[in-house]
Amino acid sequence: MRKILFIILLLIITLGYSQSNKNSMGDTISKVNPKNISIDFPKTIQIEDVTKKEKKQSSLITNMPWIVALIIGLLSVLANYWVAHILRKSNERNLRSQIESNERSLKVQIESAKDTALTEFKATIATKNRQEWINELRNTLTEYLSSVSLILPTPENPSKKFNDEKSQLIYRMSLAKAKLELLMNREKAEQKELLNKIEEMFNVANSNSMEGYVDKMVAARSIVINAARKLFDIHWKKIKELK
Repeated sequence: MRKILFIILLLIITLGYSQSNKNSMGDTISKVNPKNISIDFPKTIQIEDVTKKEKKQSSLITNMPWIVALIIGLLSVLANYWVAHILRKSNERNLRSQIESNERSLKVQIESAKDTALTEFKATIATKNRQEWINELRNTLTEYLSSVSLILPTPENPSKKFNDEKSQLIYRMSLAKAKLELLMNREKAEQKELLNKIEEMFNVANSNSMEGYVDKMVAARSIVINAARKLFDIHWKKIKELK
């Protein structure tokens, strides 16, 4: 705004200075001494009717070019100022819109990265827990199979050593069996199948008949191992798929 006022003031000063020069020039011409002017009249003078054609122009008409120039200058300054104002507002809107768009894009990227990281973290935790569960299940099942495989039917007159050893094996077998039941869930088909095979092997171990005992125990042991392998294969695939 100060720039516009400065330009207007400059134009007014220029207009006043020009008018002052014009008046001073007229005064100079009017002060010329007529005595210094010599006129040579021709021998024959023809007098014609001379009518004053020029009329004194008004001050407004005389100064009209300067007024028009001043108005045009003012309009140009105002137009330039308005255009600059519009462009500045447009640039501010565009900049604000760009900043908001960048903020939204950044928020989306942060949320996406957070979701991805959280998903990977959960998958890692789930995989680690599953791996630990498989290791614990395998170790407990190994303890169970080794204990049951060593149990033999009780003879008619067992020795104290036999009874002590069998009692120790039964204790270990019972402890492992209870742990297996806690580690697995009967509501899941593959786990239910393994628990059933473990129970069948347990029933064979509690048999008091020596007839076909070894063959029954070997068969029951093989069935338990196959069911366990099936279960492990399922969970190994889930670990590879990060489930």
